[in-house]
Amino acid sequence: MSNHTGILLSKGSWKALISPSQGMNTYSLTYKNMPLLRTPTSSTVLHQNPHIYGNPLLFPPNRTDAGQFCFDGTIYHLPINESSTNNHLHGFLAETLFTILQQTNTSVIAQFSNKDELFPFPFQLDVEYFLDDFGYHQKFIFTNIGTTAMPLTFGLHTNFFKQQFLKLPLKQRLERDERYLPTGNFLTLTAEEAALTDGLFASPINVGGYYTIHSNSMQIGDIRYNISSQFDHLVIWKNELHPEFIAIEPHCGAPNALNAKSIRRLEPNQSEHFSVDFLKMNNG
Repeated sequence: MSNHTGILLSKGSWKALISPSQGMNTYSLTYKNMPLLRTPTSSTVLHQNPHIYGNPLLFPPNRTDAGQFCFDGTIYHLPINESSTNNHLHGFLAETLFTILQQTNTSVIAQFSNKDELFPFPFQLDVEYFLDDFGYHQKFIFTNIGTTAMPLTFGLHTNFFKQQFLKLPLKQRLERDERYLPTGNFLTLTAEEAALTDGLFASPINVGGYYTIHSNSMQIGDIRYNISSQFDHLVIWKNELHPEFIAIEPHCGAPNALNAKSIRRLEPNQSEHFSVDFLKMNNG
């Protein structure tokens, strides 16, 4: 079913609201009417800053140095949309209209095709979101619809309401420079960061930055957040003006991934499947 602001999915104690006009962002996810993700007060608020509500899609995620990257010997440019650092930030998907292909009370399938107008390589993104008795599931399929290889990186800006308990599989922290770009150096975790690996009760939690991870499952409050294996980095971001939420951002590749030598490639007609799951750890 739909309401005036988006698509409503409902199953048992779970409800999800999704905006096709804002990149299929799940801007509200609740369990027994308790909000799990930071929710905008209106569609206007979501439009004004789409990356800090719900679970927006990032492509390319985080920052691209000076909006420029080289792939297979050719230099490409993305618009500078973070003037303070002279970088490109988070891509365009959070503000893109998707076409709904199929919809039920518990699921939705949608699609977006880029012919190279928003990213300099043609690709198709198919998404499927659905609810079941165990939780909320999201699947993302990138397909190269061009005639040459393309670089692929992907991320999510999952804006959880802050919980007193966090368990995150942090491995190493990436050093970053004054423009928030990785320097290539790795740093030892702080005591608090290391404690998050086993789970930490603390409020507030004074952790933030770029990290490699050692597994693809984490816990935020009593929600198990599972991510597919392509997500090998995690960004933790806090907005000091809004301490009620914390962004836990799975990334495929480190920030500035388009300039990495190890960037993932998609050959013509090749697809890559990503997924995330929000699972209730108990049904109480």
